Amino acid sequence: MVRDITEPRELQAHLARSERLRALGTMAGEVSHNFNNMLTAVLGHAQLLQMRTADPRVTHGLKMIEQAAQAGALMVRRLLDFTETEWDTLLDLVDCNKIVSDAIELTRPRWEQGSQAAGHAIEVKTHLSTEVTVLGSAGELRQALVNLIFNGIEAMPQGGQLTITTGRHHDQVVLHVQDTGLGMDDFTQQHAFDPFFSTKGSVGAGLGLTQAYNIIERHQGKIELTSTLGKGTSVTMTLPYATNNFDVPPVDVCTPDDKPGRLIVVDDEEVIRQVLAAMLTNMGHTVVACEDGLAALEALEREPFDLACIDLVMPRMGGWELIDIIKQRWPQMPVVVITGWIDLIKPQRSHAPIDGFIPKPFGYEQLMRALSGTLEDPKVRG
Repeated sequence: MVRDITEPRELQAHLARSERLRALGTMAGEVSHNFNNMLTAVLGHAQLLQMRTADPRVTHGLKMIEQAAQAGALMVRRLLDFTETEWDTLLDLVDCNKIVSDAIELTRPRWEQGSQAAGHAIEVKTHLSTEVTVLGSAGELRQALVNLIFNGIEAMPQGGQLTITTGRHHDQVVLHVQDTGLGMDDFTQQHAFDPFFSTKGSVGAGLGLTQAYNIIERHQGKIELTSTLGKGTSVTMTLPYATNNFDVPPVDVCTPDDKPGRLIVVDDEEVIRQVLAAMLTNMGHTVVACEDGLAALEALEREPFDLACIDLVMPRMGGWELIDIIKQRWPQMPVVVITGWIDLIKPQRSHAPIDGFIPKPFGYEQLMRALSGTLEDPKVRG
């Protein structure tokens, strides 16, 4: 008797693939958590240092560090796609000319110093038009352009010219990136946006164009590529135009001395405690920092606080357990959760009501916005 084993084999292959993806998701979550902690420290200190210097050269360098940290945060978000985590992206009016200038500065060490060190020159030119505003995420769009610039640089091993153009065509904004490099054959053009497709061997991961494609798709735009062997490659990104009158939800930003209070910060990572305490102190608050839930409880029993900022994953006593106790004993005290484990904040996993949530990595203004509503009428317990 002949037995068809096709279906069992397909089922076994499916289960094996699902198991690999589950393991990859777990790894992605853990790696993302650690990266988010590091990026929080980098981003926070870069922003604080900008407030303490008047030297334009220092400020410029710190802004580049800040933008690089934000770009790293976006890479972490893409990594979290493996964990099926849902992220809400805040949309804002974005000037595409600013995106171009930022991307050029971020990549300058690669195309300027790097190409000169290799004995060839790469020239970057821009042709920028007015009225090139779109609605979206500045960080994501900047990352897409950075990826295209890097691709153009790698396509010009003997040097050449990279030209970036912005313009508006009716209700569309167009960003055009043209290099004078090696170009692509038909097969490479057809698969250029495929994930992990690369012609650079072990040098590239084959994700730069894929990421750019996904970013533009999320912005309801289009990205197209044309290339000629020996003459170069042209990539065109088209995005919906947004006027300055577009109805963008207002953002409440409090001033550094707005509604000062006495705050307790609880996080097992010392670098996070330090940068968070420094930010809050700079805003005018009085801060007590604790390394875990038990230490926080001791502080809470000794003196009154207006608000608690609490991490979730900590030794000895986790964040949810601490929040449960606070809401039972001091129910009027607002609690803001600050964590890099985004999946732990889903409503169905919440053990107690919280008053705010800040995902790591976070910046200075993001922290101010999160606290401005909770400290409107501080309720100091007696």
